[in-house]
Amino acid sequence: DWLLAAGYFIPGVRHFTALVAGMSDLEYRRFAGFAYAGAAIWVATFLTLGYLVGEEWQAALRLVHRYTLVLVLLALAAGVVYWFRPRT
Repeated sequence: DWLLAAGYFIPGVRHFTALVAGMSDLEYRRFAGFAYAGAAIWVATFLTLGYLVGEEWQAALRLVHRYTLVLVLLALAAGVVYWFRPRT
């Protein structure tokens, strides 16, 4: 259920959480609680980031662009290591 809240932080996933919840017969009140909590956390996160970054948003954006490739490559390397690790 906590994946409903986490889905707000994964681009494209948040749009499908309601469909999946409906198909799995998740109770509406339970869905709403997690979905609204995820939305509130998402909004608070980006409002806080905007406040902290402030007028330095262009410098922050350059850092994000610079390190995004590094993070993607690290994630891919971790996936390859996980996929090809010896299984017991």
